[in-house]
Formats: sequence, C-alpha cells, structure tokens
Amino acid sequence: MVFFFSVYNNRVILHREVPFIQTNDQVISSFQSYLQNWGKESGTIQGITVEIQSLAEFLQNRNRLLSQLQQEDRELFGKHLLESGKSMETIYSRLRNLMVFLRFLTANGWAEEDAESWITNSSAYLQSMPRPLTAEEVRKVILFCPDLKQRVLFTFLYETGIRPIEAARIKQEDVNWDDLYVLVRGNREEKPRPIFFNRKLKDVIRKYLRTRKDRLPYLFVDGNALFTRARMQVLFRSLRGSSQRNRAVVRFRTGYQVNVRMFVYRCL
Repeated sequence: MVFFFSVYNNRVILHREVPFIQTNDQVISSFQSYLQNWGKESGTIQGITVEIQSLAEFLQNRNRLLSQLQQEDRELFGKHLLESGKSMETIYSRLRNLMVFLRFLTANGWAEEDAESWITNSSAYLQSMPRPLTAEEVRKVILFCPDLKQRVLFTFLYETGIRPIEAARIKQEDVNWDDLYVLVRGNREEKPRPIFFNRKLKDVIRKYLRTRKDRLPYLFVDGNALFTRARMQVLFRSLRGSSQRNRAVVRFRTGYQVNVRMFVYRCL
C-alpha cells in the first residue's frame, strides 16, 4: 500500500493511493508469501491455495479478478458451494479459508475493512457452522472406538480441543501430571502453550500408558503425522458407525470450542 501527503489550509492530509489491479497469479503468489510470513506450514498453504484457485475460476466466469472481489461475489460463491453437493464440513472449511484470504486483501487495500463480515454474515457460513457434539453423541462415538488407544486419543482431542497434528507432536515429558496441563506445539516456530485437563482425563491417559510395551517418547506411540492420520480414519469410521453425519474428525477441536461457548452462554 502506498501513501502520500498533501497540505490544505495549513493541515497535513494523509492519502491512500488506490492499489494497482493485479493478475490472479500475482495475487495468489503474494497470498502464499503472506501465509508463509504468518507461520503456516507448506501443506496448509498448498491446501488453501487450491481453494483460492477454485474461487478464481468462479470469478473468471463473472469476468472479475481476485483483487476485484466484491461482497456480492461472496453471496454467489456461498450459494454455489451449497448447490455443489459438497458436505457442510467442506463448505465451512472453504469459507474459513476465504476469511483468511479476505484479511490478506484488506491488508493490501483490495477489500473493505469489514470484508471478513462478508463471510460470517453469509447464509452459507451460518448453515455450515459445525454443530457441537452432545454428551450422548460423544459417548456413542467412544463406544464405537475399537480399542483403548483409539478411545483415549478421541477423548484427549475432544477434552483439550487441540488439533490432531498437535497431538501427534506431544511427548510424555510435555505432560505435567501434578498441575494437570500439557505443553502443545502448533509448529516448530511457535512457543509451546499450556493446555489444562481434568483429573479424569489424567486417569484415562495413565491407564493407556500402562498398556504400552514400547519405550517411545511420544504420548501417542510414534508422533508420526501419517500414523496419527490413520488413527483419525478409525475415529471417522466410529463417527459413521454411531450415526453422526457431517462431523469430520479434524473438527473435534471446533466442536469443543463451540461446546465451551455454549456452556459459558448458559451460565450467563
């Protein structure tokens, strides 16, 4: 963004120059650098880029560039997603990533300051918001988990609200059993953050650890992302087996946060 000054009636006035319209490739390249500077991992950047490219294709049919995105495009794109047959989980994920893209556009002067509200107030976003799991639904899913390891992993994800990839990085030395918290790392650059848990979850984890015969340092066996992803598929099958629809495993964290907000709201 370029600024310049002028003087009028002995007062200095700050002007913001209208940014140049850039091609979609230029905007996407700048957006990727924006995500890198934000500390996002390469896999995440690649996934978000694919979704923004689908938005670019949608806008191309409207003879519009990404840097010319308008509020009406948001409504039409949301309607397009709803009519595409995609699951509500997929639609919600795409709209969340679009919110990040709108922040980037705003930072570069290609969108209004309140552009993020274009998404949060849209009918597509409100319809696709994840519904929190009830206590009974959680109990059903746990019952469908095939063994203790799976049940502990699901319970840990749901109770702590952390991401599956974050759970894969936790070492046993990161757990403080006395003060009941675990140090969680988003990525290698981020400072570990403490996540507290209750004594019941402590007893469940301790029971799981006593059944292990290995001496690996990670809390969930080997800390390998692909290994943990395979376990996520087991939990996904547990969701389907317990008749839970449109509840992807990676949204347990979101479900947890929604549950907390609803609990706080009921206490007000």
